[in-house]
This record gives sequence, structure tokens and C-alpha cells, in this order.
Amino acid sequence: MRKNEIQFLIQKLMSNEITLDEFERLIAASDDVNETEIVAQVLDEALLQENTNELSRDEYEQILSNVDYYVLNLPKKTKKIFPIHKMVWWAVACCSIIVPIFFLMTNNSEISKEAVELIQKPKLKDESRVLFGKSSVISLDSLHPGAEIASGGIILTKKADGEISYRNAASDNHEKPFVVSIVTSAKDSYKCTLPDGSKIWLNAQSSLSFPSKFVENERVVNATGELFFEVVPSARAGFKPFVVLSGEQRIRVLGTSFNVQAYSGRPYITTSLIEGKIELTTNNRRIELNPGQESFVENSNKHITIRKFDSERVKAWMKGYFVFNNTALESAIEELSNWYGFEINSNIGRLANEPITATINRNVPIESVLESLEKITSHKFQLKSNRLIIH
Repeated sequence: MRKNEIQFLIQKLMSNEITLDEFERLIAASDDVNETEIVAQVLDEALLQENTNELSRDEYEQILSNVDYYVLNLPKKTKKIFPIHKMVWWAVACCSIIVPIFFLMTNNSEISKEAVELIQKPKLKDESRVLFGKSSVISLDSLHPGAEIASGGIILTKKADGEISYRNAASDNHEKPFVVSIVTSAKDSYKCTLPDGSKIWLNAQSSLSFPSKFVENERVVNATGELFFEVVPSARAGFKPFVVLSGEQRIRVLGTSFNVQAYSGRPYITTSLIEGKIELTTNNRRIELNPGQESFVENSNKHITIRKFDSERVKAWMKGYFVFNNTALESAIEELSNWYGFEINSNIGRLANEPITATINRNVPIESVLESLEKITSHKFQLKSNRLIIH
């Protein structure tokens, strides 16, 4: 591409008149080793001609978020895998010249419906999201099925059923490993597949962190909240054991399926083994769990209780239900809080000796759930400023 063509496209970029095809041509030029310097030079010249003012941090983050949204939702026929650093490069360029970024979502100068919806969406911290290292954050809810994004040798794909799949790029041998995290919000859950093929389901308000590639002798991941694991056996993953860290608990896996509940602020961690075998270590004490057993670890004194459990109850959340079978009302309300995102009064401990039995669809509004609880208990429930008040 000639310099005058690049100048023409950047002028259209700055005047909010660029089309999708033209924007892709600029991206391609910036990727071309023979044209990268020309693009940078033309952009620098354009920036020097502008009277710019410094953007606020919120304005910058909004623009960056919109650029991410555009690139991740390219029409299927033109979709490519865009490295995150390229999104950031263009976001910085657009920030510097203070051009409204919403034109990136449409082929004409009108603000698209998607752009308006994006402005009205809650802040990213309230959405399910994926983090690449410490600097790049992408909203999972904004990703269209089939969207792909690459960063530092790892490629994320959102499948048609909503599953998030990670795989290592063929050319990632020289990439330095970094931490990848997936975080779910209230009333949201995700299934993801790691590069080794292991599958993890994340319940609401949960997180999973793992290295972009497993280069150590163990496949170590960090988990908070509630997650269900189906782990690829070590024999199929370079004979590297799979390790889950949650709080001060360490679970060593050889290939199995199990559930971990380790919500922040809760006084316990529960690990339920469906099949296979796991080795659990906490406070220098090591135990093995067999299928049908679960460990209940009290965070205050690290006391461990081994007990049997109902596997259908444990897996019910992945099927979209709460299943309470002679469950303490205190525990039931904690599960509801994890999903719906409301806060609980500190006096909930008085409900520990009140068992309930019920099956509840997780798509039912919380108001209807509380009405049902009032019918099977002696209590009245009221939500006020997102805090549950129990009478």
C-alpha cells in the first residue's frame, strides 16, 4: 500500500468515515513488515497536527472496551484472530486524536444499536470476563459465538453453546507464559476447556487462573468460588499431575472429576469427588478422597471432616438447578447468595439447625424464590439495597 493510500485511510479514520473493509486494510498494513513503519509515520504526522487534550482514565477504558467489542464481533466472513496488542495500538491511536470510537461498530457514520447497548451496559467488573495477564480484560458476555482472540501464544474461542475454549498457538514456543483468568459474575456460569483438554465449569461469582502454557512439572491452577473439574489424566498430558489451589488447600489430581466450593468469605472449603482419586493437603495434613466422599475443611482451625454426599445435588448447579435435600437453611441461603449476588446479614448462623428440602430452577427471579421459602419455613425474607433481611 502506498503512503498516500495510508494517509487517506487514516484521514477517514480521524474523520469518523472509515468503513469496515478500510479499517481491516489499515490493520493488515500495520501487520506488514514492509508497511508498519509507514503506518506509524503517517499516524505520528496526523497526531502532531491535532490539538489534543488528555483523556480521563474512564474515557480511555471505555474506548478500549469498544475497540475490543468491535474486533471480537467482526462479521463471520471477514473475522480474523486479532492479537490484543493490535487492539491496544489502535485504541491508543484513537484516544490520542479524541475521535469517537463508536464508528468502529458500523460501516456508516451512524451509531449502531450495539454501540448504544454497550454504553448502557454495566462496568466490566460486573460482567463475566477473561483476563490476559494484568493489562487486558475482555467481557465474555460481549463475545459473539465463534469469536476468537489471541494473546501471547494462546487463542480463546467462544463456541456456539457458549463454552470458552483455550488452545496454544502453533507458534508460541518463544512466548513467555503469563496468567490467564476467567471470572464469572452473579447469575452467570461458564464452561471452559484448557489447552490440555481438561474441562471446568464455573458457577456464579467464581474464578479460575492458569498459566498460558503448562511448562512446569505440574499443571497448577487457582480456583475460587465453585467449580466442577473433569481433568485429563496425567498420562495424556506429559505425565504432569493436575493441581488445584483454593485458599490454603491443595488438591493433587491424577485424572478425575470433582467439585470444589471455596467462596471468599465463607468459613469452609468443600471438595466432592465424583470419580477417580485426589490427594488433598491443608495445614500440612494430607488425605486421599475416594469416589462418593467429600472433605469439609473449616478455614478457622483447618479441621477436616470426611463425609458422603449426593452427587446429583453437587452437580445440580451445572444443570441449572438448586437441589436442597434436608439442607440447613443457612447453607441454602448462602448458595442462593452466590448465584443471585445479594448480601447476607451476619446473624444467618441461627438458621443452621433448620433443614429444608426443595428443588429450584436457577432462572426463577429471586423474589419468587424468597416467596417459596416463606411457604416452607417460618421466616419472612426481604431484599433491601441488595441485602437479604430475615425476619
